Amino acid sequence: HSEYCQMSGTSQATPVIAGVCALYMSAVGHVSPDEMEAVLKRSTNKPLSAGMGAGVIDLAKMFEADRSAPDISCTLDKGVLPYGGSITITPSSPVTSSAGITGLGGKIVYSVNGKAPVVLNGEVVNGAVYSSPITADLLLSEYGISAGSKVSLMAATVSGMGVMSNIKSLVFTVGAKPEINPAKLKSITLSESKKEMIASQTDYLYVSGITDINGNDLNVYEKNYVWTSSNPNVVSVNGTDTSSVALTAKGRGSAKIVCRAADGSKASAVCIVTVTQPVTSITVTGQNYISPGGKAVYKATPYPATANNKAVEWALAVGAPSGVDITQKGLVTVDSSVPTGSSFTVVANAKDGSYASGCCQVIVAERAQSVKVDFDDYLYKYIPSTAQVYNKKTGSLASARMYTVNTPFPSEALDESQFKLNGLITTVSGSEYFGYDLAWTSSNPAVVSLSDDMGPSTTLKAHKAGKAVITCRTTDGTTRAASVVINVIVPASSIMTYSSKRQQVIADGCSVMTNATIGTLYGTPTIKNLNWDYQVISDWDSNDDPVYYASDTEYAKKHKLVTIKNGKVVLAKNFYNYFDGLKVTATTTDGTDLSSSYVYYGSYKPTYFVWENGKKAMNLNGNAGWYRYVDFYTDSWGWRNMTLTSSNPSVVSADMSQANDGNWYLRVIYNKKGSAKLTMTLNDGS
Repeated sequence: HSEYCQMSGTSQATPVIAGVCALYMSAVGHVSPDEMEAVLKRSTNKPLSAGMGAGVIDLAKMFEADRSAPDISCTLDKGVLPYGGSITITPSSPVTSSAGITGLGGKIVYSVNGKAPVVLNGEVVNGAVYSSPITADLLLSEYGISAGSKVSLMAATVSGMGVMSNIKSLVFTVGAKPEINPAKLKSITLSESKKEMIASQTDYLYVSGITDINGNDLNVYEKNYVWTSSNPNVVSVNGTDTSSVALTAKGRGSAKIVCRAADGSKASAVCIVTVTQPVTSITVTGQNYISPGGKAVYKATPYPATANNKAVEWALAVGAPSGVDITQKGLVTVDSSVPTGSSFTVVANAKDGSYASGCCQVIVAERAQSVKVDFDDYLYKYIPSTAQVYNKKTGSLASARMYTVNTPFPSEALDESQFKLNGLITTVSGSEYFGYDLAWTSSNPAVVSLSDDMGPSTTLKAHKAGKAVITCRTTDGTTRAASVVINVIVPASSIMTYSSKRQQVIADGCSVMTNATIGTLYGTPTIKNLNWDYQVISDWDSNDDPVYYASDTEYAKKHKLVTIKNGKVVLAKNFYNYFDGLKVTATTTDGTDLSSSYVYYGSYKPTYFVWENGKKAMNLNGNAGWYRYVDFYTDSWGWRNMTLTSSNPSVVSADMSQANDGNWYLRVIYNKKGSAKLTMTLNDGS
């Protein structure tokens, strides 16, 4: 606004007073009109002139607290606060009570540690807020003050605005709690003296009455007790210090539950708890097929093994065909008139009242004459790794081989460490069917385990090298069976051939030893035998690669130009007249079909091998590292792969070197003064 003016009167006084009331209530909460009027009147200063009512409002006076120390009243006995006595703290004046304490959220604070109470930012950092009379029991239990100790109590009021009054002090001694020695218990009575439970059941036992040594009946809930079980494996207790305890039946047997008074007396009571184990389930075993006119005995196995009463009652389920009967010994007879294809259920019911039962479904089928076993996947018949053998008379698989691991050889599509077997039943009439209830067993599950022990098929899983006999039996009472011997081996993972002397040439009439190393990635291979074979090299192509003709190899084998056994190769004296060399191949015999080959050059058997001009000695001189070329002569290709040795390499060393003229020479290197013998050996078997 561009202009201001001065005004006076109730229109101007009313909003000022309304704002003061709002400020007050924002601090203390809503108050009644009468209380608000009283607060306003006692919060004014004297009027400056007549006609101004109760005076001019003064906010500082409205929120100012009375600094008078509070009043402390108590009942002391010669300076001692007795156990039943109390200390009361009250504000010093009604003004402080309405405006400073109640009206403005003020409080009374006190301390008993000999230091004045301290309040910072509305929080008591030393002492406590007074809310009810201070008793000797409070000082003993809450503050940890010992009986007979001297206490200095200091109290003050704090206004809602945080202003603390003067401090009032009181020094006194805390009285001790009088000792009460109630009479000890004489007897305890339990809700039951004998109790029966079943395993896994939870129930309760409680104290029903107690009597002290004076013959008074007492409240059972005002005492403490100790509960124990003589056999926690039979009955355990939970909640050992109260008047009742939860009992949990653990297992069959009996236990003595003892309740003793915790007051040092010998009062006690006993309850004998007997736990019985009912039958929870029953397994019925026996053959699943019976032929007309046949019979079979069934066995019932109640669980758990600790059941008190394992007796069962045998019965046939409703709907059994006429002509089928069962005795109370589990013997089932099927009349010859009962048609094949019909079925019935054998039932065993527990006699201990637990209503547990078990059953076995039986099919009336034509009598089995024989059973045979074969691979589920016919492809396994055509891979060499399984090394299968069939019984020529029955056509049943008699033996097979498995690997300890699945390998990519010879087929990535088939897993040689796991395969499935099927059972096929032939009946007395000659008909065949897939046997849905054949029993399968493994003589050595640690070597070969089975996925199913009952059914038309089972999957074999190899675990380690060894042997296991897998047997398949009929379950119609005929006990027809077929067995398969499974040999589990550790397969080879790789193979590498080499010549231990690094020989690359074979001369006519000479021999060479070819070695082979089998890989052990899957462990030490079980079968280490190798199949050794060869191919003769007929010629060399433009890339100097060997050329093989099957007819030439057949000729060499027919005329025995090469013999090979366990890697040792021997050439005929005239081999090089026909062929340029040969490739020796070693192949694993464990079904992995891994192979590795090593190529040898052919050569005439050498008739001479001499130094130049037939020299057997020479002189060298010069500086260290000086050398000279020495020529040599031989009619064998073995010089391509010969061995050079020096009796004293520190004096003279040598190697094969190709000179500028393109020919190969022996390079003799002078190292220092002395003498040495050089030996040159042809690696052609000669």
